[in-house]
Amino acid sequence: MSLRLDAAYCAGAALSIAACSRFIADHLSVGPFPVLLVAALVAVWATLLWTGTAHVALRPMLLAVMSANVVAALGIGVLAFAVPSLAMSLLVAAVAVEVAAFALSQALAFQAL
Repeated sequence: MSLRLDAAYCAGAALSIAACSRFIADHLSVGPFPVLLVAALVAVWATLLWTGTAHVALRPMLLAVMSANVVAALGIGVLAFAVPSLAMSLLVAAVAVEVAAFALSQALAFQAL
């Protein structure tokens, strides 16, 4: 269940990032291409999460995704300090907390198995 929720969250995030790419790019002082690239990578990750449970045993999948989410949460957290505006910094920090929460839910699911 945790993996499917993570996949749905990531799919929604990818769509949101793509839809707001111009706004995000302007606030990060980058062009739209890097933002759209992030949206595409998040969409690929969502697809891997959604389909992965059908091809990989649950415990290894949970462990891999949990580890990836820990690394992503740390990276996103560091990025939050590099963002030029306070509002975007807080938004990016909130995403880091959300990703860390998914890592925790996967740790709990892994432990329950």
